[in-house]
Amino acid sequence: GLDATWTVNGIDPPTTSYVFVLDASLNVPNGFDFTGVADVNANGGAVTHLDAQLDALLNFSQQLGLNNQTAQLSIVVYGQNAAPTTLTVDFDPGTPAIDAITSVLADFNAAVPTINPQLVSPYAQALAAAEAIFAASPADNQNLVFFAAGGPTDLPAAITAAVNSLNALPVPVVTTAFSLDGAVTPPELLL
Repeated sequence: GLDATWTVNGIDPPTTSYVFVLDASLNVPNGFDFTGVADVNANGGAVTHLDAQLDALLNFSQQLGLNNQTAQLSIVVYGQNAAPTTLTVDFDPGTPAIDAITSVLADFNAAVPTINPQLVSPYAQALAAAEAIFAASPADNQNLVFFAAGGPTDLPAAITAAVNSLNALPVPVVTTAFSLDGAVTPPELLL
């Protein structure tokens, strides 16, 4: 097939980005079936909803590779036992700056299993971190994939404000939200 990075008639192909927002809280989703999911982060603990999310990311990456597709990939990790920060995965930890975006599947695949349970920020701060990534490196097609293992701990107004900021970006963000425990996904996340 053609190399997707070629310029045809002076026109660059559209760029695509994915920001995955993972719930790394210690919540235990009700009724979630972990059949077929391994201890992806090899932390020696029981298989959890975090392992299921990491497994989904590795499967997504594999599909990108099999289809010879490229994309800008980022991961934001949050937990619902709120500390004031959100963990943006650094794809090049050997440098002082946080390298929050990669299009190299090997870097993405190497980073995914290093993610362990966190006590970091609630929904609104995770959405703000995703917005910062989109703003720093806009793409023609922007996708936010948000996983939740429980309801938000933020006030609805904080989530709404974060979503409104995402909606104000110059390029629309397509959002998909997954509830891992069957709880209702907050309507504010369905951009």
